[in-house]
Amino acid sequence: MGICQTVEIEPDPTVQKKIDEMALRLIHASTQVEVEESLEALRQFEQTQNDKTALMRQVLYYLRHGANTEDRGYGAMVLFNKLDVDKPARVRAALSYLDAQDADSRKIASEVMGTVDSPDGESVDYSVYRELLCTSVTNPPRSLVKYMYAKSPDAALSSMASVYLEKAKAKAFVDQVKREDEAQAVVRLSKRPEWWAKLYAAEKMKQNPKLRDPELIEQLKKSKNPLVSTTIQEIEDEKK
Repeated sequence: MGICQTVEIEPDPTVQKKIDEMALRLIHASTQVEVEESLEALRQFEQTQNDKTALMRQVLYYLRHGANTEDRGYGAMVLFNKLDVDKPARVRAALSYLDAQDADSRKIASEVMGTVDSPDGESVDYSVYRELLCTSVTNPPRSLVKYMYAKSPDAALSSMASVYLEKAKAKAFVDQVKREDEAQAVVRLSKRPEWWAKLYAAEKMKQNPKLRDPELIEQLKKSKNPLVSTTIQEIEDEKK
């Protein structure tokens, strides 16, 4: 599996200033009429932008670098959620920060992804990522895959099976995992040839120390897939 490079967000000073104005206007609105007026200002501004995904990325940049007060941060998040863009666009925007080096940026990106795959805060639905994964089968976005497995190994495994296996085989694959206890599934999938199956085993061991088997860890450490080997290294690092 290769690494799909994400686009670095370059701030547009004019857009950043406008976002700041709208965020403060929204948070300081004292009546519903003023709130609606603030949102209308956002809609009008959106219409002047040719690329709404780019506008969403600018709001993300503002959240990370411009929202230096609690009011600004809250206002910007409300603006972000009100932007007239579909779920795939939100994902593309969040990918710009999902593999950032600093933890704050990754946290913001993860929160955005959460509005897409678990809006109720409970059940996880990765179906929105399937199209993106299907169009980059040989080179899936590494940051997206890592995020999916870290949040829900089981949901991630189900998604990957639907992408890489025929429908009937994918269902049988997932059903077998559901019938097994975690320890059985980890052992069996660690020996599978598919990187996404091995990653499931590695992530499960990372999240649950009781599942860690020294022999399996040594075996997966040799994986040529960077996500698998990195996950195993993270387990090893916990011992230090």
